[in-house]
Amino acid sequence: MGKFTRGYRKIGWIIALLVVLVTVAVVYARDARLDQATIKMINDAQAVWYLEPVLNYHIVVDVNRPDEKRRNDITVQNGVITSATVKYWDSGRLRWEEPYDLNEDQAFPFTIPGLYDMLRGALNNSNRPDIQVDMRGDPPFPHRIVLGPVWQDGVPVWGTETEVIVREFEILP
Repeated sequence: MGKFTRGYRKIGWIIALLVVLVTVAVVYARDARLDQATIKMINDAQAVWYLEPVLNYHIVVDVNRPDEKRRNDITVQNGVITSATVKYWDSGRLRWEEPYDLNEDQAFPFTIPGLYDMLRGALNNSNRPDIQVDMRGDPPFPHRIVLGPVWQDGVPVWGTETEVIVREFEILP
């Protein structure tokens, strides 16, 4: 019976190790598209975007912070925001709250030009040494932005991390 039990223990350890390795691989693969953001990268991608801009689109952008999650739903027609709402995640009830309207200034950061401006502003003014982006598409635009913590007096301020994810992007007629 001892050999039989040891065999199962060994199989259990092998399975546990495989689960850990697969988890690490999935996390690494998910972040493999992220590059350290630079002003040159943003300017180059935005220049390509403006060569053939998409003027009519619907975009849904999630903003995830340690203390909140919100979803911005924006429609742009002829380069002008025509509708914009935001809704917040209710972590107690595990559901989205009812959306409410955003004005143009509130909605702009979640348009394609606004995402470029957000990155540029974070690089220039945020005291965040770790700013990463997944820039893709044709024309390219930021699909995922990871803003590491703000640093103050040489120390990271935990709770200031932010992830911005484009959940949906649809070109409209």
